[in-house]
Amino acid sequence: MDKEAFLKQYETYSAEDLRLIRDTQQDRYTAEEMTLIESLIERQHEQEKTESKRYTGFYILSFLIPLAGVIAGIIYLRSPQQEMHKVGRQCLITGMISLLLWSFFWFGGFRI
Repeated sequence: MDKEAFLKQYETYSAEDLRLIRDTQQDRYTAEEMTLIESLIERQHEQEKTESKRYTGFYILSFLIPLAGVIAGIIYLRSPQQEMHKVGRQCLITGMISLLLWSFFWFGGFRI
């Protein structure tokens, strides 16, 4: 087995797909291949944690400036990348919730 070729083939899979392979297809892979799949799962998990921290500022900005969150959300929702699509959806939701809260406080007479 060529380790590099194996990793190159499976590194494009999502962590969810790799977990599915690990959980349901153990009889089709050798112990070494399963170890490589497990390492890819761990690598993608660490990458996901890093990426979620990277976009926290966008979510805070979306809450503090709702219009910026809505605009950023619309822009990122149009992105073909799945990761950016998720960020856009979160920014849009956060901006809309913040806009509703600001409207409630403004028109409810609870001016800050």
